[in-house]
Amino acid sequence: MNVKIIKNYLKINLPLQKAEKTIIAFFNKNKLPTKNIKNYFKKIILIDKKIGKKYSISFKTDFGRNAEYYTGIVFLAYTKKKGQVVELARGGEYSNLLKTLGYKKDIPALGGAINLNQLINL
Repeated sequence: MNVKIIKNYLKINLPLQKAEKTIIAFFNKNKLPTKNIKNYFKKIILIDKKIGKKYSISFKTDFGRNAEYYTGIVFLAYTKKKGQVVELARGGEYSNLLKTLGYKKDIPALGGAINLNQLINL
């Protein structure tokens, strides 16, 4: 894959409502397959329908986790307090983890952790 394509992809940062159209256009422009992207956006749109009206959700391509067990969406919930970012929760999708650990089949999984100390101190 071309380094320029990766650098341009990592610059994408926009409101969630504009993300699917923008990402699919980016993939089409760069002749990249969109099937998996469309499947991810089905999940993301479901999340947005559940909580998006109450909270501002952004889509950032440069956000990720170094943990190799994540297989799909990763998330970070944060707020700002006195101009500083305060991390409230983070997690992601790890659908292949149980099979990797020896279980006989894949089980879809999504998990996360909530930073209770930060929530209490808001």
